[in-house]
Amino acid sequence: MENKFGDILTKYHHPNTPEGIRKVKEIFLHNKHDIIESMKKHPCYNGNYQIVQKVEFDRDVSRSAVMCFIDQFIDDINVDKVLLKKTTPSGKTFKQCRDEAIQNLPKMVKADDLTKLQKIDTDFDMFDGNGIYKPSISNRNKFIRTINMFRGYTEPTMSQEFINEFGNLFEGINVVAGMKTSKALWRIVMQYGFDEKVVQPKFTPYGDLINPLRRKLTYVISVNPIDYLFMSNGNTWSSCHTINKTNGGSGYHGAYCGGTFSYMLDSTSIVTYTIAEDETEHPELCKKIYRNMMHWDNDGILLQGRVYPQAKDGALDLYAKLRHLMQKAVCEMKGIEYINTHRGNDTWIKPSNSHRINFVVSKGNHYRDYNNFSDCNWTKIRGHNDPTGNYMIIGYNPVCPCCGEELESNSHEFIACGRCRIRTSL
Repeated sequence: MENKFGDILTKYHHPNTPEGIRKVKEIFLHNKHDIIESMKKHPCYNGNYQIVQKVEFDRDVSRSAVMCFIDQFIDDINVDKVLLKKTTPSGKTFKQCRDEAIQNLPKMVKADDLTKLQKIDTDFDMFDGNGIYKPSISNRNKFIRTINMFRGYTEPTMSQEFINEFGNLFEGINVVAGMKTSKALWRIVMQYGFDEKVVQPKFTPYGDLINPLRRKLTYVISVNPIDYLFMSNGNTWSSCHTINKTNGGSGYHGAYCGGTFSYMLDSTSIVTYTIAEDETEHPELCKKIYRNMMHWDNDGILLQGRVYPQAKDGALDLYAKLRHLMQKAVCEMKGIEYINTHRGNDTWIKPSNSHRINFVVSKGNHYRDYNNFSDCNWTKIRGHNDPTGNYMIIGYNPVCPCCGEELESNSHEFIACGRCRIRTSL
């Protein structure tokens, strides 16, 4: 492990020596000892400081996620710009109608042509004070009412009851029971004349949101040191903890790369993540799909950090899914029955104040996401006391992998100390 660890640091231009890495390893093994011993009791422990399991994520359709999508979609497709018109169907603007009326009015009055006078009245009445053709306002309002009907609808296919209730809004549009909901909504949008090329990219996520999905993945619970180095090694994402400080166009350049050692060397921080189903040989080297830091007291308190790359994947509540997987694994390590029925007798409790994380002492150079993101939370095994005071320490002061010196402080942008960086010109 030491050679591979050093090779990775060298690849990403972080100064290191065998002596420095041995010091890091010594601290790691001492501080992570209790968690490692617990992990060894899990039936899926692989001997490489990892628990590796096959899991299935059943994605439920989230009403709130659908509502948020519809609201954003209406904003994104410029409804007013597309549907509000300043001309009549024949192409006349308010000014043209007005000018035409002024020009012809004397002749019409003289001829006592009431029909034409009424027509002029009608044309004027078809525009509002801003010169907008009134029927187009009604059309816009009907479109928004129709789209908003889908805010609270989370079924993957159209039901006859839904169509019967709002059928007047679907008039003239081929929407039938049993049709995919995403297809029905797409037909409605296209019926109103929106540009398919413009709307398609904004509409695509809706299909993922509304359709339930079962996905097979490999789930890893790890204190393998390389997993800390690659904790931001995502399949399509990165974060501020990346050790790749020349991270291309990802937008992240390792502003908190020192945090990898901070998490690795404390006694509570565990990297959990998912990778592709068939990637079980060396999971620490695989691109991560989701990553979630867990902080465990090796007893009955579990603090869940921020989920990367995002809190929601379509309608999938990743916080709940990943938290339950970790809670179940803790029970398996501790020999405790895992119950998760939501009937009042669950093994784990999420208290009403679970988002108030005021019992942590933070050390080292990691980013304190648990202090900055409201979705981060703590849970406890039923019967365990609530954590108070300085209950849990997260992070560890910097240790240079080059000289092996423990530092009181070091820039969170670097892993090696300043003296070693200068000496090695890195």
